[in-house]
Amino acid sequence: MNESDLDKAWKSDGNQLSDQDARKLSDEFMTTMHRRRRVERLWLIWIFATLGMTSILAGWLVLATDRVRLNHEWSLVPMLAIPWVFAVYFLRQYREKSKPTPGTSLTIEQTLKQSLLRNTSERRRLRMIGTLYLIMIPTMTIVIQQLENAGKVNPHEISSIYLFLFATLFFSGSFVAWRYFLKLTPEANRLQNLTKQYDMTSTH
Repeated sequence: MNESDLDKAWKSDGNQLSDQDARKLSDEFMTTMHRRRRVERLWLIWIFATLGMTSILAGWLVLATDRVRLNHEWSLVPMLAIPWVFAVYFLRQYREKSKPTPGTSLTIEQTLKQSLLRNTSERRRLRMIGTLYLIMIPTMTIVIQQLENAGKVNPHEISSIYLFLFATLFFSGSFVAWRYFLKLTPEANRLQNLTKQYDMTSTH
């Protein structure tokens, strides 16, 4: 399901499709919705599993050992808490989305509007991910400095840690920026134009 299919749909005679073509367009859209929702669900499972295991390990280090002293390494708390806040937000966003109903048939207008809503939701999620990356840069910098001050990181290892950290954030951020600016934003503009043109045509 893509914009070219929708483009062909609204350009059809009188914006009318045969029942077979309309059903095919609707089915393709619903299939895409199900696939993207499934991918988002798996992504959330991975996020919560990773955060859960990391939090359990951190809790064990703090409560069961003397390896972590929060009075000197307090930055570990926001380092874990901030991703949890964002993860909960992503989960709420996921649950607030309407779940596609199997066998549902949508009109062209409904398909356009649902596609635009899906695009808007995805762009919002990527903006939040980008915000998380920006917040984590100073947070991780403080964590590394505190670990160095506590003698848990050798001075000659600092440059390697920073290189790995910022390389990871750079490549992850680049992918987010590519998807947001080069894929989803043009798609949103395209869908908005199609919706406006469909509305104008359908009123005549």
